[in-house]
Amino acid sequence: MSTPRWFGGVDENGLGPRLGPLVVTGVLARAETDEAAALVQGPASRAFDELIGDSKRLVAFGHSGLGEAWARVLCQHQGIKAREPKDLVEALTLDPLEELQRACPHSALPLCWGRAGQVESSERFEADDELIDRVHRLHEKLASRGILVELARSAIVCTQRINAARDEGRSRLDLDLEAMERLFLTMRERTGRSLRVHCGKVGGLTFYAPRFRHLRIDALGILREGSALSCYRSGGAELCFVIDAEPKHQLVALASLIGKWLRDLLMNRLLTHLRRTHPDWPRASGYNDPVTKRLIALSEAWRSAEGIPEACFLRR
Repeated sequence: MSTPRWFGGVDENGLGPRLGPLVVTGVLARAETDEAAALVQGPASRAFDELIGDSKRLVAFGHSGLGEAWARVLCQHQGIKAREPKDLVEALTLDPLEELQRACPHSALPLCWGRAGQVESSERFEADDELIDRVHRLHEKLASRGILVELARSAIVCTQRINAARDEGRSRLDLDLEAMERLFLTMRERTGRSLRVHCGKVGGLTFYAPRFRHLRIDALGILREGSALSCYRSGGAELCFVIDAEPKHQLVALASLIGKWLRDLLMNRLLTHLRRTHPDWPRASGYNDPVTKRLIALSEAWRSAEGIPEACFLRR
């Protein structure tokens, strides 16, 4: 048997919305054979593409149970029992919850994290037992082919941090790339040098090296830079940015599915807080659409009265 090799997929959810966080998710898998290494870097097979595929095709806002099912299955295989959605969030986050909440003004804390005791009682898992079982069986099927999907982690970048970065001259693309770097470093620390990670292209960029904040590029570490693919070597591991990565790389697609569930859950927390006293307000996706614009306008006076800073609610 060949020496095990590691592969990762990273993608973002929520780069363009007006409300809610940016979520960047990474999934890590081990390939035990040369054949498995070739398979895991490609798209999901046709037999599996209903359970691993482009998140834009498979799920929609408010219906992201497939990503939840994958997150729960991967946590179970790590020995983590997530009894409620909040447990799954804590298991997925790259940063400790205490660190994520530290900068939150008290009045804005419920937008992402809920009021004490109320998130726990109101949130429910979406995926049913049948879906969980199907994902379990696919996870086992992949393992039988030498592909062991082992880990998922998500970096959560809240609206306040997005706005603060903009004030410093840093864009959402910069924050997206920085989160991808951090996930790559987390995977590299776990696996060592035998690692290749594919990411969705950030903003269609070609040249990434000047924009890295955390990575040191090895000597001759710029492997390729082009409009379709840019690859780098750092610490002996490889990081590649691929245009239209979801349909090409199943681990990127899986990362996007899980990140879609996490962003939807955090967006639903915001909606739950706003609609607790105004149940007639719309369930907006947070994207730049008429429903979201209506929610922003309807809630403006109430948010001001509640002392919720604009920088914690609306992206500039």
